[in-house]
Amino acid sequence: MAGALRFVFAGGGTGGHLFPAIAVAEQLLEMEPGCRVQFLCTERPIDREILEPLGLPYLRQPVQPWPTNPLHWPAFVRAWRRSVRLVRGLWRTDPPSVVTGSGGFGAGPAIRAAWLAGVPSALLNPDAVAGRANRLLGKKVRVVFAQWWATSAVLGFGDRLRVTGCPVRRAFLKSDRLEGMQRFGLDRTCSTLVVTGASQGARTVNLAVKVILPHLAAVPDWQVVHLAGPRDEQMMRDAYQACDVPSRVLAFTSHMASLLAAADLVLS
Repeated sequence: MAGALRFVFAGGGTGGHLFPAIAVAEQLLEMEPGCRVQFLCTERPIDREILEPLGLPYLRQPVQPWPTNPLHWPAFVRAWRRSVRLVRGLWRTDPPSVVTGSGGFGAGPAIRAAWLAGVPSALLNPDAVAGRANRLLGKKVRVVFAQWWATSAVLGFGDRLRVTGCPVRRAFLKSDRLEGMQRFGLDRTCSTLVVTGASQGARTVNLAVKVILPHLAAVPDWQVVHLAGPRDEQMMRDAYQACDVPSRVLAFTSHMASLLAAADLVLS
């Protein structure tokens, strides 16, 4: 497809480092018919679980998160260099029009490769305070798209900062409550509490809910969908069963829009 715009998004490792970029990619595909998008993600399973059902092309990079143990630094450097070489090799025959980092350790090699090749690059930064990766990569990109003006006050990206808000995926704008309840097998006569600690779960949220479950059991006509993360999924399933609270406990769902449409209350 000679001449077609090609947008590359780099990041991953968590849902928060992918979903805003997915929202942008969906909008670009709608605004620019014929354009192409590609995601450069990490080897963590969560990236595949998110991207594959959406049909978005992706490539897994061998990049690793920065280790705190100095003994693991050489392996980190080797994985980083392999990832940069992989990306640059792909771009020799099919260079991108723009590269956008979406945060996390998966964004680094592509932003580095774009900087070396002179390809325009940007960052998505929905958090008020940028993470370590975005703080470092912000020095290499042309523009940083942020959700909050506070990002400028804290980090001072200067006139390269654009406050655009957080991109929202199209699915959230057309989600249906009935479809959500059917998808998750919920009782339409009950109110629904959704508990989520993001794509990997949050142990602090899980443990707090575990403590209050005996009180929740005394509240009639409520049911719970709890996204506990892979580490705590079984622990929370056992806790709900012990308290006899109507519930569905999942490690993760790729149908978050449907779930939120079915919710009466969300704890996050």
